[in-house]
Amino acid sequence: MEIVTDASKCKRYECEQCGKQFTKGSSLKDHLLTHAGVRRFRCELCGRKFTQKSHLTQHARTHTGEKTFECQECGKRFLAKWSLKKHAITHSGLKSFECKECGKLFPGSSNLARHTLTHLGAKNYECDECHKQFTQRCHLTRHKLTHSGVKNYECGECQKSFTHKNHLTRHELTHQGVRYECEECGKSYTQKCTLARHLLSHTGIKRFKCDECGKMFQEKSYVKSHILHQHTVH
Repeated sequence: MEIVTDASKCKRYECEQCGKQFTKGSSLKDHLLTHAGVRRFRCELCGRKFTQKSHLTQHARTHTGEKTFECQECGKRFLAKWSLKKHAITHSGLKSFECKECGKLFPGSSNLARHTLTHLGAKNYECDECHKQFTQRCHLTRHKLTHSGVKNYECGECQKSFTHKNHLTRHELTHQGVRYECEECGKSYTQKCTLARHLLSHTGIKRFKCDECGKMFQEKSYVKSHILHQHTVH
């Protein structure tokens, strides 16, 4: 459909399928092929075909590893512009996707989808080294670093090195003298998450199950100790 805008007096070509407008008739014709499902643009490396040249260009970066889109907040780089836009939401603090199971909020639908798997108990990602399974690919990727022996994060105080940055951050609190105290028994911890796990011991809730015999325990470390002493052949 050809239309004329009063403001610019220039022709605009509108797609009757989706309403998108173009300044050139040839651009509209190319666009209409995407609705028809015609894939004219082929990747010379893997043979995959695309409806738009921009999609092929974006795909080609997966072969070269080129990440041209950089986040101005944290410096993280991305292959595609849409990936950068999704990432930018994490810096905005906006979390509009809520988990119906636990009420936790997430910045994007993909984040929520990954989180939902933790409630389903689906562990589709397995480590080739030790066969430990994970609900999310990113968790598997982080876990694999423990097998590589690579420790890029070093403490400036004692030079102790860590595989993950968050492990270093937690460790650094031990040098700052920060302690989180349990109001029930007075026991204190350097990490808030450790205190949170400890508080469960006062509730009597047993969340951790032995896969061998089904016995339940209050803490994960108790399960490991139980398996070592009861189910491991000495």
